[in-house]
Amino acid sequence: MSAERIEIRKYPNRRYYNTRDSRHVTLEEIRDLVREGHEIKVVDSRTEEDITVTVLTQILLEIESPKLAFFPASFLQHLIRVNTDVFKNMTESYFKNSMASFVKAAESTQDGATAGFGVPFSGSFDEWQKVWMGMFSKAPEPGPAAAKAEKPPASKSTETTDQVAALSKQMEEMQRALNDLRRGREK
Repeated sequence: MSAERIEIRKYPNRRYYNTRDSRHVTLEEIRDLVREGHEIKVVDSRTEEDITVTVLTQILLEIESPKLAFFPASFLQHLIRVNTDVFKNMTESYFKNSMASFVKAAESTQDGATAGFGVPFSGSFDEWQKVWMGMFSKAPEPGPAAAKAEKPPASKSTETTDQVAALSKQMEEMQRALNDLRRGREK
């Protein structure tokens, strides 16, 4: 099944309507569509406003909340405090650079054959991003298959350690920038 863009309409009665299948859907069903690889667009039926980000955030908060434990409380508090435009620009830049570093690490670790997780890697950033995001929904099952997973050669581990250190440094720089922004708002 190929992924397609599906428009979901949200009505004032808080119900969601899948225009492709001509039926009402729940947040869980919208989440399942995203997991299947479909691109969704959620539109408010009254205003025609694109509310996709709001609905995806609601899914994270209500259904996928364990994934939010990844973010420390201090980061979430800074997120609330910081100016939206500044944060958006800084975050977009940070994640773009982080993903580019991850791609480079995946190529060096697996000689470009896989994205570091046994998943074929084409080199295209958009295709890589889809593969990378898909890996989160395909956690390996415990058992013989997981035990047979090949480990990277020992010589590559120092490269990986260096790359993790570089990412940690980027996180520290981001934290410092957030602190500077907060101090600027307090003055």
